[in-house]
Amino acid sequence: ERVSVVLWCRGGGVKRAQAVELSRHPFACRVVQRVLERNDNRVTTVICDKVLEQCAHLFTDQYANYVLQHVSRFGTPEQKDVLVRYVSGRVLDLARHKYGSNVLERLLAHAGAEVTQVVLNEVLEAERTSEAVRHLLEDKFGNYVIQKLLVAATGNGRAEITSAVLRYRDTLEKLPYGRSILAKAQP
Repeated sequence: ERVSVVLWCRGGGVKRAQAVELSRHPFACRVVQRVLERNDNRVTTVICDKVLEQCAHLFTDQYANYVLQHVSRFGTPEQKDVLVRYVSGRVLDLARHKYGSNVLERLLAHAGAEVTQVVLNEVLEAERTSEAVRHLLEDKFGNYVIQKLLVAATGNGRAEITSAVLRYRDTLEKLPYGRSILAKAQP
């Protein structure tokens, strides 16, 4: 099984149907990641196109999330836009998911200001009607997304998310990772 995956990548014979299947495989996902790092446009485009068509299923997959993280880092602006469009409207759910939060964090780190604005707007909008920031701060995965958001946000957005986080200072002081969040929330 491993040999066929390596030969598949070395030979450049990328079949669209295999890209998603290989992304979900514990060994093959690593091979797909290395292919994306090499940035061979022909192969990368075929892999990314097929993977991005199925990103709804792959964001929360144990292995495929690593492939999407690589797309957010090594993909073209158009490929990153596909991920941003998928994230829009799903930020709170993805932030609380073990694997989805990892992809969201990587997007915040590598996909630029547009994804930061999408995440920021969605979190702040939810905060107006519920205590979304508090729920994310208390969540074992969501808190990492808030931390990345505090680092990625700039200007008024940074001020708004910082203010929202600091409203829950008492809650944060009781959490084991609260000091780390408070340190990042300092103006």
